Amino acid sequence: MNTRDFQTAKLALENYCAYQERCTTEVLKKLESFDLNDEQKNQIIEHLQINNFLSDIRYCSAVVSGKFRINRWGKEKIKSYLRQKRLSNSLIIKAIEEINQDEYISTIEYFINRKWDEIKEKDNFKKQAKCIRFLLSKGFEFDLVKEAISKKL
Repeated sequence: MNTRDFQTAKLALENYCAYQERCTTEVLKKLESFDLNDEQKNQIIEHLQINNFLSDIRYCSAVVSGKFRINRWGKEKIKSYLRQKRLSNSLIIKAIEEINQDEYISTIEYFINRKWDEIKEKDNFKKQAKCIRFLLSKGFEFDLVKEAISKKL
């Protein structure tokens, strides 16, 4: 591996990280496409972190914000997604705490109202079960869903 290839890889990873927020796991996966040894990979990771191209803290915050506000995922689904990226539990918890609780509850209520009207079931118990299953699949916590649905009834 010569210096030119190392510089090419470093520049490519800078562009990769500048395009959108990335986590260390994604960068390491991208580095696999280059013919670099472990020391060179670590040097590039360190370079990206020092020059603020790569930050797992920033990545977690961006993912939590985007997945909640745009995709309307619940906290459990977001946590699961971030765990797949091999991020530390403390980072995940810290980022999840940034979600406004009132906004979170109103999102649950929005889905309940929308789903309730969509379900063509006559039996309220079955309707409630379908609604709960839907919200759990979106990653919302059972106790919050149950509480919000009980207000609806």
